[in-house]
Amino acid sequence: MMFAGSPRAPEGYFAALEPIGGRSLNASTSLDQTKYCAEVPAASLSRALYVEADRMGFLLASINEEQLEIQRRVVLHEYHERGGGGPGSNIALARVEALYPEGHPYRRIYEDPDDIRAIRLDHVRWFFQRYYTPANATLAVAGHFDTAELRESIERYFGQLRGSEAPATTSRRVPPLQESENIDVDEPLSRESISYAWHPPAGVEEGDAALD
Repeated sequence: MMFAGSPRAPEGYFAALEPIGGRSLNASTSLDQTKYCAEVPAASLSRALYVEADRMGFLLASINEEQLEIQRRVVLHEYHERGGGGPGSNIALARVEALYPEGHPYRRIYEDPDDIRAIRLDHVRWFFQRYYTPANATLAVAGHFDTAELRESIERYFGQLRGSEAPATTSRRVPPLQESENIDVDEPLSRESISYAWHPPAGVEEGDAALD
């Protein structure tokens, strides 16, 4: 939904950034975060920040049922592309069930198609207002730019957005593995495979950089 238009950029995110040299306009979702990224010429940085702040602060006023249905079809298509529920899925499920206890947020690695079909605009609005706020976001800018001018642009565009408390986080801590465990899974695959998995250090904690 985040690529749809807002009142200030009604034609959408791509149409707002591509004319000023924007490229690599994309997003990805992991178990910990959703990340939006864009590359723009240094001269267009202020405009890019304006567009990013605009969709955080004002996109919610423009989303509609048609846009939701388009994104619903996209997510269902990606689900089937990734093989959700298909060959190999039992291996992944067996792995996370062995690594994470019941109730841990990492236990659920696949979207449920029925849940995707059941999403309504009210759900989108609630999620947006709860999680897509300055208090729950990190802005990273890398490249050749004037730091003082960058800070001024960030304050100008993001500083006007209504603040909110950061949502409570769910603990990701898990009991350490005391011994190795072997799990055999039958899958309709073309060849046998062996998969190794273990708990790494938590992000930015001791040992994380060394493991990378």
